[in-house]
Amino acid sequence: MDYNLVCANGRWFGDEGAFKAVAVHQYTYVFAVGSQGSCYLRMYQVAPTKTNWVTASINR
Repeated sequence: MDYNLVCANGRWFGDEGAFKAVAVHQYTYVFAVGSQGSCYLRMYQVAPTKTNWVTASINR
């Protein structure tokens, strides 16, 4: 799995690269990036299939 925060201002923020996620575990990640305007989270599954998921945009 890999997480990235993608913002409407053209900036994006990565987490530390891909990691192996185990289905029975719960994971939490916080992006501390300051005021960036509207952003969404893109989660990318690397294996066994390459799949992208995106959240709705959030503005904080």
